[in-house]
Amino acid sequence: TLECSGNLGHVLASSGPIAAADKYCRQAYEGFLALESSKSGKDSNLSQKSRQSEVVAGQSGRSTGISAKNPDAEAAVQAAFNLSIVRGVDGKFSEASSLGQQVVRWRQEQLGAMHPSTLNAMLSHATVLRHLHQYREAEEIYDYVLCVKERNLGPEHEEVRSVLVAMALCKKEA
Repeated sequence: TLECSGNLGHVLASSGPIAAADKYCRQAYEGFLALESSKSGKDSNLSQKSRQSEVVAGQSGRSTGISAKNPDAEAAVQAAFNLSIVRGVDGKFSEASSLGQQVVRWRQEQLGAMHPSTLNAMLSHATVLRHLHQYREAEEIYDYVLCVKERNLGPEHEEVRSVLVAMALCKKEA
């Protein structure tokens, strides 16, 4: 299935050949895009870029047209998230940033700004921004996530420490 393909790509990103990881993540993501287009009755010849902006929120911040009630919606966003991670691991930070920003927006719209999945997407996006030398933007995201995680998990929690380490790296590189 498409979800399995995306999960396999995500696993390969950390342990296998990056080209295979990219292939499986891209296959899942594009499959979900095509599925969403067919379900919404749209022309199947839509460009990938326009379909992508319909599945997850685009740079303009407009609504995605996907409801959280759609069972494929989260799988499509997870596929985009996995692909953004693979693109980042492969050093394709601009592509990773674009996908990551869209995933963050969708998750904020559908799950809320303090949901754990939203916070994880924000952390991933901040890391990509750091690699793009956009330190101020990355630091702002780290600060927000740190505040939420400290409040919800306590200052000694492992996830809080991880954000502190990422912030320290960002400040050191800036």
